[in-house]
Amino acid sequence: MTQWSHLCFHGSVNKRVEAAERAVYAAAELMTEVGLTRVLADLVREVWGANLERYEPHDRGDTTKSLGFQCSENIRELAARRIQGGDLAAPEDHWNISGLQLATPRGVLTLHLPGLEIVLMKVPYAHGRSPIWEQFPSWETSSHIRDDIAKDNARVLGGSSAGPSSRARPRANSNSPRTPRSGSSAG
Repeated sequence: MTQWSHLCFHGSVNKRVEAAERAVYAAAELMTEVGLTRVLADLVREVWGANLERYEPHDRGDTTKSLGFQCSENIRELAARRIQGGDLAAPEDHWNISGLQLATPRGVLTLHLPGLEIVLMKVPYAHGRSPIWEQFPSWETSSHIRDDIAKDNARVLGGSSAGPSSRARPRANSNSPRTPRSGSSAG
């Protein structure tokens, strides 16, 4: 690689990194402005507290995996009730956030705001409270959802989605062709 091509390559990567950072900050700002960050944090805190209180590995055979799965299920179901309203959630628990929509492709909680799609995933137990992103399973061999997100982000932010996993797969839910997707963690 010549020095010139090396500089061009790094300049291109830096622009993509900067675009990704801007997209993440804009997503966080939007989520905070509309109150989604607060209601999600409250829901995670509520679900975690309730499930941790009933967690009994010695008496019931609970495992950290069952605790994580229970939290993930509860968060998805309660978020759906609070977004959609109805009789399953008390009126004071409803999330009255303008433009907020919900989908659950393949059982994965996916929230939509105008211009933004947020996919909530459980962080592996071994990561503790801070995800170790480098240790997540390969996006090419793991979840179709993660692979779809990577392809969407690469397309929107100008990266490359070529490679062994670039063969077409059915789309779970593609609302907006120019919306970067954000993966959040819960549980």
